[in-house]
Amino acid sequence: MPEPREYRLVWAKALVKDDYENLDPSIQQRVKVQFRKLQEKPELGQSLAHGITEKGVFHGPSGHKMGYDLTGYRSLHFYENKYRIIYQIVEVERKVRIWGIGKRERGKVYRMVHERVRESEI
Repeated sequence: MPEPREYRLVWAKALVKDDYENLDPSIQQRVKVQFRKLQEKPELGQSLAHGITEKGVFHGPSGHKMGYDLTGYRSLHFYENKYRIIYQIVEVERKVRIWGIGKRERGKVYRMVHERVRESEI
């Protein structure tokens, strides 16, 4: 039986490449490891589409993370849970569209992705 094809990673916007390039080289290496995981199993990240976690804890309205509506996006946590990769899975094209990479602190990465998504809708 043939192995399933891997997903292709794509930047949602050119700014996402800047997110990556502005990281410390040691963090970039960690991001590369996470990218490899996403290529193989993009469902690994936490869905931002649910107000209830797997443990039954309520986290606000469906799709809202730190006050930003990110319904349809996923968040992969890494490096001691300090950083996030926010992305969408485009199943029909077998792509993982990366929208942002950054620190979780004070919702920075969620705010950044929310603004990028809003700009792309204009």
